[in-house]
Amino acid sequence: MLLTDGLKLIEPLVNKRFGELLSEEQMTDIIKNKGKSGQLLEILLGLKNTNSTLDFEDGELKTNKCDKNGKPLETMFITQISGLIDELL
Repeated sequence: MLLTDGLKLIEPLVNKRFGELLSEEQMTDIIKNKGKSGQLLEILLGLKNTNSTLDFEDGELKTNKCDKNGKPLETMFITQISGLIDELL
């Protein structure tokens, strides 16, 4: 799936609670290896919850906490060295 396809799927979900969109089992049956919000969005988008290099064919899904007005609560820095770095290590 491409990022633009994911955006089309996410837009209708804005301002909805995960509890409205997912079953209780889906809400509790997630791996704790990364942010819960990101994992729940992956479920809604039909993405596999893996440690692969990219979530989408052409990019990565990232989430960030914000207040009720949408102001970020954390600073986020993203740097991509190369998609080959995992293979080299």
